[in-house]
Amino acid sequence: MNLPQVLMGIAAGIGILAALTHGLAGFARRPRDRARITFALAAAAAATGALSVLALYSITDIDLHIKVMKWGYFPATVVWTGSIVWFVAFVADVRPMRFLLGLTAGFAFTLAVNVALPRGILHQDKGGLMEMDSMGGSVMVMTNSSPHVLQNVTDALTLVSFVFLCYAVYRVYRRPGSERAGYLGLMTALLAVATIFDAIIEHRIVISFSTLYLSQVSFAAVIIAVSLALRRESLRVETELQLYRTHMDELVEERVRQLDEAHAQLARETEERRATEEALRRREEELDALQRMAQVLAGRATLAEALDEANAAIAGLFKARYARVRLLTGDDSGDDDPAGQTAAQAAARNATGAGDEEGAPVLTAFDLAVTGRAMRDGVMVAAEAAVWPDLPRDLRRQAADEGLGYVLAAPLAATSGPAGALVIARGDRGGPFSAEEQQLARTAGEALAAVIEIDRLYRTATRQAAAEERQALARDLHDAVTQSIYSATLIAEALPAVWARDPAEGEQNLERLRRLVRAALAEMRTLLFELRPAALETAPLDGLIERLGDALAGQTQIDVTIEVDDVDLPADVKIAFYRVTQEAFSNIAKHARAAAVTARLLAVDGGATLTVQDDGRGFDSASVPSGHMGLHIMSERVERVAGSLSVESGPGAGTTIRAEWLQTASDERPVERMGA
Repeated sequence: MNLPQVLMGIAAGIGILAALTHGLAGFARRPRDRARITFALAAAAAATGALSVLALYSITDIDLHIKVMKWGYFPATVVWTGSIVWFVAFVADVRPMRFLLGLTAGFAFTLAVNVALPRGILHQDKGGLMEMDSMGGSVMVMTNSSPHVLQNVTDALTLVSFVFLCYAVYRVYRRPGSERAGYLGLMTALLAVATIFDAIIEHRIVISFSTLYLSQVSFAAVIIAVSLALRRESLRVETELQLYRTHMDELVEERVRQLDEAHAQLARETEERRATEEALRRREEELDALQRMAQVLAGRATLAEALDEANAAIAGLFKARYARVRLLTGDDSGDDDPAGQTAAQAAARNATGAGDEEGAPVLTAFDLAVTGRAMRDGVMVAAEAAVWPDLPRDLRRQAADEGLGYVLAAPLAATSGPAGALVIARGDRGGPFSAEEQQLARTAGEALAAVIEIDRLYRTATRQAAAEERQALARDLHDAVTQSIYSATLIAEALPAVWARDPAEGEQNLERLRRLVRAALAEMRTLLFELRPAALETAPLDGLIERLGDALAGQTQIDVTIEVDDVDLPADVKIAFYRVTQEAFSNIAKHARAAAVTARLLAVDGGATLTVQDDGRGFDSASVPSGHMGLHIMSERVERVAGSLSVESGPGAGTTIRAEWLQTASDERPVERMGA
């Protein structure tokens, strides 16, 4: 073996090793590393080219020489160039898809021409063989024929490829902090050297050992340089990942510390709440006086009704002209909840007091001034209305004209903050409010504040529950119906053009569109049934299973066959069979890779049998991971209705799930509800 053969063998070995290493690494990553995969393809092509050259050194037959050039050397060089272009596009993140697809199509054209020509694109005529001395006195055999004129197309595409490579390197170089520009530039330079010497050989400009040697050595140098650069990139990514993990551990520790502090704060607040409850128990005598009001508040369904009755009870308790509650809503508290404003407005409309003047104005300027002072300062206000200096003169005159003698305003402090104020007004003959009455007003205010807080929490919880329900519905719509409708929209938009070009293909797309629309309709109906469990209980089982089959067929393009006998099943058994079918179809869509699915519900003596069968890849039931609970859940559902479930499967043999139920074994079965 002479020196050129050794060099070509080394170059081929480097290419094969790089192809295996980067190919396995690219396919093993999640998501797959497309840059490594394309570079592995380029390395395999380079190895093929080196092996072809190695074979040419010992061939003495001109026909065999031409076949090696046609079927080995030329395809390898084209695949090498195209793969390198895609590799740089992925690494540099410069991907003009139209340009790349067009360039790839051009290379594919040259490969097709090479196959079509009798002697390939590198030999215009048959020519003859000539010998060439190399280092060590060995003889290498070369042809003296020229390439076909269409070889210029390959050269032009190669030149365009180098322009793109230079552009990609320039784009990477302009990015701040990018370390990829260096090895991409080195790779492009080595690739240019290899391609130039390769073109010199193909066009017979210079045929010598030096050009052959430099061409193959340059290809090997490109592979080695890029492999080292990718290894360095992997080490950098692993280092950054380790730093990120360390940072996440620190964040977790900080979050745990914050949770511990929150737990301690919650414990303190709980202790304070217990102390407050103890103080409230000491006010038993005062709460007895408010028993009527508590009964009224407990018996009303809405906040407006509760405040209406409470105002009447408080007015009667204090022998007042009227009692009114001003809620913090809208501009008062910044709470712009429409429900809260409606409740407050309704309460204000109905709060007319229980005194001797029915139909008094609701929250007059006098009331607003008094409650404003109580809410602003957060203190009890008890004064003689006609001489209270904090009231404007016109309001004092108005109070005297209306016979209002004394006024008391208590702020309503809820757990989450100020809730409003309670105003109680007496006539001239009522007398001032005593200290005991002021304490009683505070107690009444606490009760009202509790009711208002409960209503506020209820409305907050209602809004939150509604928001969560809307989000869940949006997720279900996105995961199911939206995907089918989106796919149908794409097909519908492209259908006119496809039909005009190829009616047969248009009919196929029309059939796909029909299946997608049918699947979307089935998914929507299934979702509506899930939102209305009572309707799901009354729906016929054959229709439910057919909708599940339509949804599966539309989502996965699997042929689904549904065969259902007319069998009358108890509601809980029907629900169990429906859920088993639903879970089985879900597993088929995710894992089976099946082409056909059959679901049969057959009536047997005293019961029914449900069979779901697919021709997918199957699985080994003994090696199912513990985290996959689908089969276990299906088995539990069937067992709860006194039935049995069996699973038959094997790698590459498909899967058959069979659920059986007999009437005689179901007399004392537990009932399964639709929400399960």
